Amino acid sequence: LISSPKFGERWARHWLDVARFGESHGFEQDYDRKFAFHYRDFVIRSFNADMPYDEFTRWQIAGDELAPDDPMAMMATGFLGAGVYPTQITISEAERIRYDAMDDMLGTIGSAMLATTIACARCHDHKYDPISQKEFYQMRAFFESDLQLKERKLGKLTVRVMHSGKPIKTHLSVRGDFRRQGDVVSAGYPAIALPANMKPKQGQRRELAEWLTRPDNALAMRVLANRLWQQHFFVPLATLESFADFSSSDAF
Repeated sequence: LISSPKFGERWARHWLDVARFGESHGFEQDYDRKFAFHYRDFVIRSFNADMPYDEFTRWQIAGDELAPDDPMAMMATGFLGAGVYPTQITISEAERIRYDAMDDMLGTIGSAMLATTIACARCHDHKYDPISQKEFYQMRAFFESDLQLKERKLGKLTVRVMHSGKPIKTHLSVRGDFRRQGDVVSAGYPAIALPANMKPKQGQRRELAEWLTRPDNALAMRVLANRLWQQHFFVPLATLESFADFSSSDAF
């Protein structure tokens, strides 16, 4: 079964659900995404090639920064833009859509790779969520220098990748409203996973990806083990709510 190409298709389906993958944009128009299959094919090929999970994770968050000349790495970053996106917007809505897109990317990284619901922290601290509002915006700062997508030609393959531009200051949004700017924050890692005392040097997505997959950041690896266990035996080792207790190195 493992040697069959169907293996990758079968198991990729589980990850694509986690990654909120769709082949259309959603919302009212729900236009087709003609190039969405590139990310889907990356996931299938990764499973069939037995790609290490740390590399699988890093490439989805920052493949364009880590391996800019590798078509597979470019395809992997489709993870970031796999969520719903309005295709008919006015100039006045562009800034709101930009922030919503970044928050969607961040929320999916939290749920898919840390089994942690962090999206509520966009608006306020929450007594049941392990991520504070300040930490949410510190994580979003890793994406702040990116808006736009640009097309890049790699042989016969044309892919759309995140284009890193000039860093932009990240402001904490008062009650989640991007028009009400609060304190300026710099890129930083949340305390939910170890090592919590690390600080990024440049605030690039690759730093977030590398921190997330460090050997001493046990939470991300335990999340994957839990997902695999659930798919094989139908009952997870731990529920979503209990993963906040697994941030210490001696847990599980």
